[in-house]
Amino acid sequence: MKTTRRTRIALIGGIITYGIKSSFYKYIHGRENIVKKHLSQKFEVEEIIYDKRINYDIHPYRVYIIDLLSLIKYYIKKLLEADMIITPGYGSILEPIIALIIAKLRNAPVLVKDTHWYWRRNLPSRVFWYIYYHLMKHFNGILVPGKASYRFWRRYGFRRVYIVHYYWLEALTGKCSKIPSELREVKNRHDIVFLYLGRIIKKRGIDLIVKAFHKYVENTGGNPLLIIGGAGEYLDDVKKLIRELNLEDKTLLITPVPEGVKPCLYDIADVFIYTPILTQIPEEWPIPPLEAMLHRKPVIISNICGSIPDLYPGVYVVKWGSTDEIYKAMKKLTDKKYREMLGSIGFRIASSITPLKVYIELLKALKESIRES
Repeated sequence: MKTTRRTRIALIGGIITYGIKSSFYKYIHGRENIVKKHLSQKFEVEEIIYDKRINYDIHPYRVYIIDLLSLIKYYIKKLLEADMIITPGYGSILEPIIALIIAKLRNAPVLVKDTHWYWRRNLPSRVFWYIYYHLMKHFNGILVPGKASYRFWRRYGFRRVYIVHYYWLEALTGKCSKIPSELREVKNRHDIVFLYLGRIIKKRGIDLIVKAFHKYVENTGGNPLLIIGGAGEYLDDVKKLIRELNLEDKTLLITPVPEGVKPCLYDIADVFIYTPILTQIPEEWPIPPLEAMLHRKPVIISNICGSIPDLYPGVYVVKWGSTDEIYKAMKKLTDKKYREMLGSIGFRIASSITPLKVYIELLKALKESIRES
């Protein structure tokens, strides 16, 4: 009986380093990749991950310099046998170029994952972004995580742009098996708990959250708590600000946050706050707000996040950089009924994208790319 050979897909995961912990970090440490599992029924999928530096606290761009020759050799060897290639886009530097060259030599479809919803204007991008924009015209399709990226690329004349909600898979934190006793005690001692969870970096506007919380404490009764969870180079500045505002007894820093504790933090929180600021580039598609929504928590989010068109009206949107607007949102969400209503709307939106739907979206993009190649 004649059997049909499955189409071989090379799924490039990009550079992995311990300090950066990209989204693929979770995958190679055992999290089930549901979409890949479904794809394997119709395709032969190989995830290509350069993990030589996984135990190093080193920026990916340094890995490109240190391992350039071995990287090129590694990718060429892996991609030469592929019938299709899916590559990360800019800021991966090497992967999309090698993927495109090999795909064109072998006449194989090649797709690029891209999250941009804006034209990059920082200094390196004045050269590289222009090159990347013209490079994108040679791919068979662009896989984007949501509406903002879709509208961006379509506005610039790209036709084969496909929404695949792959970040929904990264937001599946699972359930909290048992809330640690110290967290349960914290919850019982406070009447409302605000939570920030993510990297502790200046771009995330954590100082604005702390200042807004200080204003909330000064102007609102009760016994509120602000939990800040994560790790990053801005942690010392956050600690200093908390001391200056005399908020030590009303804040809890958890750094770093183990994966197993994340769902427990969402469970004890009443309100999740994620209000990055605009630096050289806006926030592309942050995962923590979606994680909170999947835990039925109301979310305060600043208006420079590329995920808002996909999450609204399930989130409370504030102007970026505005301490006053964050404070007003916190004060409004003191109302338990309003919190429950917003959390319910958010959960309905977040849970409307299932792993099966993501698989169907990706499968459609793959089939159309094959047909048009």
